[in-house]
Amino acid sequence: MSESLTTLGRRLRGGLASLRAAAETAHGFPDMDPSKRQDLLAVVVREAEQLGTLIDQLDRLAVTTDEPPATTVGTLLDALRVAAGERGLTLDLGPLDKPERTLPADLDRLRDAMTTVATSLRRDLAVSHGWLDVRTEPAHVVIDLAWTPEPGDHERLHPWHAEALGDDDHGLRGVARAHQGEAWFNLARNDGRAHIRVLLPFARGA
Repeated sequence: MSESLTTLGRRLRGGLASLRAAAETAHGFPDMDPSKRQDLLAVVVREAEQLGTLIDQLDRLAVTTDEPPATTVGTLLDALRVAAGERGLTLDLGPLDKPERTLPADLDRLRDAMTTVATSLRRDLAVSHGWLDVRTEPAHVVIDLAWTPEPGDHERLHPWHAEALGDDDHGLRGVARAHQGEAWFNLARNDGRAHIRVLLPFARGA
């Protein structure tokens, strides 16, 4: 039963990622009527938050005694910045709210998976500078790895991110899902930045 609930939770998380991406896309098209765009965004985000609450409830039912060790948001981001810097990618960190909050996640696995994406950015797309923006929600943290792609990169980004994120045990999407989270790619039309977004739940009681 626990395994079935976890599987259901992962499917719901996939739906959550789709809703969030749809909201961001709608927000990025300035030709949509402003009032309709804002209404759509509000509905989608509210629905996403409701799905997130349901996911948390399902995960609590499926929890086992062999939970991975917890790490803090601040520790994860510091480790990622150091690892990316060693590979020639400088990441500027935006304002960080409550870096001491904990994630029920393995620091090494998350750092390594995110570092793999950073390495691919530097190696395959020649990105040398990016941003780490962090947004906290009641039950989740959203970590946003952003950069400004070159004009010629746009056609390459979609096949690139499908491979760079990875669904296996070592890929960022696979690792995020293993920790009750999700990861996806988004190209914002409003500011021209490309984003790898990671959604991770906070540990219970964090």
